[in-house]
Amino acid sequence: MKETLLKRLLAITIGIFLLTSVTMPAQGASIVNSKHDLGAGAGKEPCAFCHTPHGGDPSIAPLWNRTAPNPASFTMYASDTMANLPGQPSNASLACLSCHDGVNAETTNHKVLNVPGSGAKGPKGDYSYAGNCNCHNVYGTNPSLLTDTMYYYVGTDLRDDHPISMAYPTPVQDPDFKTPTDVVNAGLKLFGATNTVECSSCHNVHDPVNTPFLRKSNAGSDLCYTCHTK
Repeated sequence: MKETLLKRLLAITIGIFLLTSVTMPAQGASIVNSKHDLGAGAGKEPCAFCHTPHGGDPSIAPLWNRTAPNPASFTMYASDTMANLPGQPSNASLACLSCHDGVNAETTNHKVLNVPGSGAKGPKGDYSYAGNCNCHNVYGTNPSLLTDTMYYYVGTDLRDDHPISMAYPTPVQDPDFKTPTDVVNAGLKLFGATNTVECSSCHNVHDPVNTPFLRKSNAGSDLCYTCHTK
């Protein structure tokens, strides 16, 4: 009797293990020591250059620790064949552009609200922590890092980049796009009631597995085909 009960418990345990190993989502690599670990090194705080536990700006991103750039400073993508394109980036993309706009680190746009480790809180833009931040040092000590040859330098002219902050088209509007449900189920992300496309629709800032922080591999243009049918 006891032997039969033990066998049943063992079978149940193995079943639960197999079920969770199949159904649990794959976990990506850590942001630690990635290109987004701006505080890489002993005693540094990898999260603190973007997030703060107190006094953050929740309108941009959760506990956001930066002063966002002026959305009106960006020139947006334009097209004669696309309707209802936004006039400026939404907050979801401003979070990314607060670093990737290519503006020099000493300007107000790039100052953290709370210095890592200090516990200090002051008016927005009071603190500049560029001296201990690897943001402009990712590729070494090259003094000309901020050039358009570096993929992380997006700049403020977004006309040559994939459109952002636009509503994802419905099949009625454009049959050459897959449905929003298909897009999300395939691993990309859409935002809000209108399924807007943002920087982080294709990029996952916390997961460096697929360079440059793509939500899925683009081998064979697979990421592009997640939304586009041709």
